[in-house]
Amino acid sequence: MAQRRLFVGLAPEEDVAAALHEAALRTFDPREWRLYAARDIHLTLCFLGAVDEERVEPLVSALAAGCTGLAVPDVEITGLGAFPDARRPRVAWTGVRGPEREMAALHAIEAAAGQAIESAGLSYDRRPVFSPHLTLARPRGRASLDADAAAFGTAWPWRPRAVLLFESAGGAGERYPRRVVAALAGG
Repeated sequence: MAQRRLFVGLAPEEDVAAALHEAALRTFDPREWRLYAARDIHLTLCFLGAVDEERVEPLVSALAAGCTGLAVPDVEITGLGAFPDARRPRVAWTGVRGPEREMAALHAIEAAAGQAIESAGLSYDRRPVFSPHLTLARPRGRASLDADAAAFGTAWPWRPRAVLLFESAGGAGERYPRRVVAALAGG
């Protein structure tokens, strides 16, 4: 039975993604870091992992029903960080921040996506704390996050327009093909 590795997320508009990618190019040494292409920069809401092919369309329907028309958060993308920390990074990211009301709207989208996934009879990886961020790069080996992060002092305004279903495709070309599953209100 064919399976697809899926996750639900949000992505910045093409111009913001391109600006983030350019900032990452100025910040990270590509000999030490694998940079995400602009098209692959995203915010993960819920990671599902392997999903049987015949479960994808019911998932898409559930996400559309559960997430369409949710409020668009008015946030900004800024700063630089790493998980688990700057000395031993496995992921370098830029953060998402905004006023409490706007962050609550972002959390509401994450919660609605989780409920939709469950209503489709699927499960997802439940992180104990949702920490909104967009992954920029992964180390090629033992790198530390001691790069000049001046480019990430910039704040890029962001109003996500849609909830997306991504597939972890890997390999050459687009790493995370996406499909719009729910338009957000005002998006």
